[in-house]
Amino acid sequence: MRHLIQTFVKYNLLGDLLVFALLAAGWVGMNGMKSNFFPVTESKVIQVQVIYPGASPAEIEEGIVAKIEENLQGIAGLDQVKSVCSENAGSITVTVINENETDEILQDVKNAVDRIASFPVGMEPPIVFKQESIGVSITFAVTGVDDLRALKTEARRIEQDLRALEGISQVSLSGFPGEEIEVTVQADRLSELNLTIGEVGAAIRAANIETTGGRLKTDREELILRGRFRGYDAQALGDVVLRADAEGGYVRLSEVAEVRDRWADNDPSRNWFNGRPAAVVTVNNLTTESILDVTELVRQYMAAYNAQAQEVGTGLQLDVIRDSSVVLNQRIDLLVNNGVVGFILVVILLALFLNIRLAFWVALAIPVSFAGMFIFAGMVGVTINVISLFGMILVIGILVDDGIVIAENIYRHYEMGKSRLEATIEGTMEVLPAVFAAIITTMVAFASFFFIEGTLGDFFGDMAAVIMLTLLFSLVEGALILPAHVGHSKALRRDFKPNAVERSMRGLLAFLRDRLYGPVLRFALDQPWIAFSTIVALFLITVPGLIGSGLVKTTFFPPIEGDNLTVSLSMVSGTREGVTQVELDRIEEVVWEVNGELSAQREDSLNMVLAVDKRIGPNAHTGTLNIQLLDGERRNMRTMDISAMVRQRVGTVYGSENLSFASFSPFGRPVSVSLLGNNLDDLNAATNELKTAMLEREDLKDVTDNNQQGLKELEIRPKPRAMQWGLTRASIMTQVREGFFGSEVQRLQRGRDEVRVWVRLDEADRNSASDLQRFRIRTPEGGLVPLEEIADVALVNGITSINRLYGAREVQVSADLAGPEVSASDANADIKANVVPAILAKYPSIRASYEGQNREQAKSQSSISAVMPLIFALMLFVVILAFRSPLQALAVFGLIPFGMVGISLGHWMLGAQISLFSILGLIALIGILVNDALVFVAAFNSNMKAGSELRTAIWDAGMSRFRPILLTSITTVAGLTPLMLNKSFQAQFLIPMAISVAFGLLFVTVIILILLPVYLLWINPLHRSWVWVKRGDWTSREAAEPAVREEAGFSQGPSSNALGVALLLGFSLLGGAAASAQSAAGPVAEPLSREQAIATALERHYGIRVARLNQDLAEVGDDWGAAGALPQVGVSLGTSASVNDQTDNPSTFLPIATQSQAIAPAAQLQWTLFDGMGMFAAKDRLGLVALQAEGNVELLVESTVQAVMNAYDALLVQQKSAGVLRAALGLTRQRLKRIETATALGTAGTFDRLQFENALLTDSTALLRQQTAVRAARRNLNLLMVQPEGAKWTLTSTLVEPTEEGDLVALQAELTSQNQALRNAVLSRELAEAGVRQARARLYPVVGLTANWGNNRGAVGTNSLIPDSAFFNPYRNGDVTTNVTNYGAALTLNFNLFNGGATRRAIQQAEIQVDMAGLERDRLESEARHALAQAWDRRAAAAAIHDMAGQRTDNARLAAEIGASRYRDGVLNAIDFRGLDVAVLQAEAAQLSAHQEWSSAHWEVLRLIGGLRAGDITNAR
Repeated sequence: MRHLIQTFVKYNLLGDLLVFALLAAGWVGMNGMKSNFFPVTESKVIQVQVIYPGASPAEIEEGIVAKIEENLQGIAGLDQVKSVCSENAGSITVTVINENETDEILQDVKNAVDRIASFPVGMEPPIVFKQESIGVSITFAVTGVDDLRALKTEARRIEQDLRALEGISQVSLSGFPGEEIEVTVQADRLSELNLTIGEVGAAIRAANIETTGGRLKTDREELILRGRFRGYDAQALGDVVLRADAEGGYVRLSEVAEVRDRWADNDPSRNWFNGRPAAVVTVNNLTTESILDVTELVRQYMAAYNAQAQEVGTGLQLDVIRDSSVVLNQRIDLLVNNGVVGFILVVILLALFLNIRLAFWVALAIPVSFAGMFIFAGMVGVTINVISLFGMILVIGILVDDGIVIAENIYRHYEMGKSRLEATIEGTMEVLPAVFAAIITTMVAFASFFFIEGTLGDFFGDMAAVIMLTLLFSLVEGALILPAHVGHSKALRRDFKPNAVERSMRGLLAFLRDRLYGPVLRFALDQPWIAFSTIVALFLITVPGLIGSGLVKTTFFPPIEGDNLTVSLSMVSGTREGVTQVELDRIEEVVWEVNGELSAQREDSLNMVLAVDKRIGPNAHTGTLNIQLLDGERRNMRTMDISAMVRQRVGTVYGSENLSFASFSPFGRPVSVSLLGNNLDDLNAATNELKTAMLEREDLKDVTDNNQQGLKELEIRPKPRAMQWGLTRASIMTQVREGFFGSEVQRLQRGRDEVRVWVRLDEADRNSASDLQRFRIRTPEGGLVPLEEIADVALVNGITSINRLYGAREVQVSADLAGPEVSASDANADIKANVVPAILAKYPSIRASYEGQNREQAKSQSSISAVMPLIFALMLFVVILAFRSPLQALAVFGLIPFGMVGISLGHWMLGAQISLFSILGLIALIGILVNDALVFVAAFNSNMKAGSELRTAIWDAGMSRFRPILLTSITTVAGLTPLMLNKSFQAQFLIPMAISVAFGLLFVTVIILILLPVYLLWINPLHRSWVWVKRGDWTSREAAEPAVREEAGFSQGPSSNALGVALLLGFSLLGGAAASAQSAAGPVAEPLSREQAIATALERHYGIRVARLNQDLAEVGDDWGAAGALPQVGVSLGTSASVNDQTDNPSTFLPIATQSQAIAPAAQLQWTLFDGMGMFAAKDRLGLVALQAEGNVELLVESTVQAVMNAYDALLVQQKSAGVLRAALGLTRQRLKRIETATALGTAGTFDRLQFENALLTDSTALLRQQTAVRAARRNLNLLMVQPEGAKWTLTSTLVEPTEEGDLVALQAELTSQNQALRNAVLSRELAEAGVRQARARLYPVVGLTANWGNNRGAVGTNSLIPDSAFFNPYRNGDVTTNVTNYGAALTLNFNLFNGGATRRAIQQAEIQVDMAGLERDRLESEARHALAQAWDRRAAAAAIHDMAGQRTDNARLAAEIGASRYRDGVLNAIDFRGLDVAVLQAEAAQLSAHQEWSSAHWEVLRLIGGLRAGDITNAR
């Protein structure tokens, strides 16, 4: 390796060629990569579909599905078997464990189905197939006409056009039902002609045919005989002859039936786009097609189509419903932006601390590594998708770490006086083993994703491949290309003189190292136990403390923001499509109302809702709204917040069974519980209890289940006499089905549509139960008998569908999270622990299975727990190989847990949840940590080999490695800073990853520089012990180190690390106990007066702080310069130089050479002297704006003070109420004890004891509720003071006692002059008046002064080859100088004589604004007077009620004392005695309530009269 590096350094052209080769090949590879929304994965799903016409769900289950499921049980490799049995059909979904075995298992499933001996008669052959993975590229709507058939025809044409385009292969249509030809016959007409529906159908089948009659062979040719009698539309079928006789009479189909083309009767599918009928075209991309290319082709076609339609005037239009490439392109933009910004930040920081040229060569690792990755990414099946792009974003932060270490070490060796070549090779080789080990350990860590099961493993394999390939090429770049460039860079030169900025940054670095880190490192080496204990204590406080206490929540799958919102509505089964459409229309109307409100609140007035795709189907009672939102980059609002607004406005949808508002998640719904069992009564009861429990939870929303109420059924039960007529159950039901459901006669292929021909009764003959009873059944003898004579008809409840899972019936109850702050892990854990067990205990026949995200999380966690020990063992093995020391490797790995300190603190400070993406950041953090730690250990081993003493070697390693470790941390944080500060919604779910790396790295840097030296100091005795065990002598500390023994030729045997592990474990347990004790103590209550609460709120209130900044802005703007009254002065300087040499030009007649230089300074002045007093009006407006900003601050102060006072008083009242109830509870306990004693002595009865026990329970309940109210009041106060939610206070102020009311008239007079809102209204009028003056100033001329001065000083030198004696020689040898000065001044007069009435209109508009401001002021005064009168009345009434309540309390207490005496004497019974206690409580509560009401009204009065301003707080009594 050394020779290879030396070759690249000597011949740096090799490095350049390798860079260009990687970049060129990477460009080709990137352009050749396919793009998909999600990673391409092999399908794991096998479908078995069965069709059994006329069968009920129960028949499908018992006769078909259960048999298939039973046969599938013997197949290995199945993950899940789930089935749905519905009317006429059933489907079984088989999920396999390993996607590579899907094809093999597919054959096993087919064999298992084929082994079933018998299926019900009439069932169509089962279809078994693998469900292919096809992504949706783009979906668009065809609108413009209301005729659905015309829309379908046009959609078919568009489909053909798209299929003809190169690169598009998958196009499907929706939004309309299938087509059929319906033959409806009247029952009376059939009876009249003695016909049955079966005979009509048979006649159609016999007549509407196309068949061959063989071949006719002549002498010369062969002819095919064919009869073409098939018609493809209703008109052609109407001529079919049903019956004919020998006399020439016949009956045509059109005479007994109505034949018509129509949409399928049992298919309600419809689509509307923004309220207009639409046909929907969906373009999918195969795994071999690029989603970006497909969507680009479709969008080009749509643009051309719309342009042509507008030109021709067809009225048709194509609109995008969903475009998957939008999110993908936004993610690509995010990657590019963060990559560019990160590259620039890395270059700047390294330039400041090292050298600009070193910075450039180090940062070159970013494009080179990505280029290398693109070469091989496509070869291993990686596509450009949202997950692989996420991996690229993640790896940016850690790409340059190895380059920084190598470049800094080369630079350090050069600073030591070594030559370029020697410094480059020695500096690279010294740290290369550590860098190699760090890169490999990081790659091994990310390789774990290849072994994770479930959707997580399917998706994140692409991310792991991207990161591993990129890191591999960063190693190549750092080991070969970087040394080649640095070794020949001008950064390594002896005469280098840093500039002032570089000197200051190096001084800062020296200060941090020598003044801050040096003393801390010395203390850690002198007192290692104190340093270690401090760090461990910090770890235990932050990690178990923050996470265990719930301050930092955890979730596995974080919510992923999208640009689409889906509203799913499921009405009661049997609901007609018209009713479903009405409810969907109402929800759509609400969506557009919400859009109007949100759009009005935006400065750019952009619509938040771009389109609404409304769909009904596949059943008449189900429908969806697919809402397309403004993209997240511009929306600035979460999808969940918009859905919450829509949900609140929609309210209750009567007649609905399920209604949900959700965005797409590839991992399923956050909470999903499947109840399994075959006892249907228990299953339904358990489902209802579980759904009720989940509906009552505040952390969940949109609770739905798939146990839908079935349709009502008319059950036909043949009578015994039916057998006498020769009728069987099958013959009866066949005729009933033909009449009411229909008889499928034929299937005709009409274009791309398969059209079915149905014969059924006219709708007028089949729309009531009586029609069914009168329906005539044909007997075998040819007679007709009404159904009611041979069968009974009963109304029963049917089943819509039956869901099965793992061989049992299943009902799934699922829900979404109420908000992004809710932890899915906490919600699921609580449901598993506290909700489901109680239900299962009540219904033993039921068992639970946790599906959705639960299932995916369980699968992923199970595989992670299995593979991570092996992964960490491999990482440890790599580090041991790097240093040949197990103890040093364990010391490095002993730092990993402390990375959680920064992660916990970062998530707590930014209010984020620790999620899957946080764990990804932790893995990246481990790579950086190991990188920096290995560099430190490598420096320590080098120092030991050089003969340093142990402590000196550790000290020198820390001081020498301080710069690279600090630089890797700073550059990594800088690279991730753009992502952390990114406000786009595409970046929001990536921020937890950035938090983990950035905040974790900030703390890990300290850990490496302090704790690792302690570890190295502690493991030395273990090294000495091992040498003693192996050699029998107790060697010195230095000689026992592995690096020294390796240098001396000793063999390094296996080392025992039991003591180190035991020490770490022991201290962790001790620290955990201390943290638990501290956590149990809870926050300490601090004293808080009303004035302190107000002062805190005014200091920290966000709105006040913003308002004060606005005030500062207005005051800064209040300047004569801003008003345009001051002159504008500018200076400029220009210089030029030119050379014109024609002396060597043989084609010129003037062989001369001239050189010229010139410099031209200049100054300008512009000053408006008079503009009709407009500048003075502008200055007045600026002053008024500043005053108005000050008034806005006062308004916020007043409202905040009032809110704090009310909250403070509310907490006082609630605490007093709790005290009253606590005292009452204590009194009740004392009385209960006396009663129990009296009962034991026989002086009291059981009735009295029971009365007081009930009283004790009542008082305890009341106290618990009151304590809850106290906590709520405290939270409200903390919210206003911007304090932590759990902060506790000891209130030192008391409630203000009611005082004299004063004079309302005087208060109203004070309101007129002191109310801040009225003051602001007056300022608004004055602002409007200033606007009038500004507008009128335009009637006057504008007088201005302009002045300028300029100088042009130049020199021209001439060298002419023309002889001086020439007849004409205008050029002479020598220099000519010029000096030209220009200056001037002018008065300008600008008078606008006519501008189309613009000035007059501006004046009129300004005057109208004055009138409006005056009216607004009057309105505010009227409302304020009304509010003051209301508050004054409230205060007076509350004061009177307070006095009466006080008297009532005294009376109640006296009555209670008398009652106690009478109760002891046996005169008063227990019930009446308890009633006296309750009366006391009610009186005290009434008095406190009146006191609080008086305080609230009092603060309102003071606010209205301006008594709550910042300067009057202490007088607000």
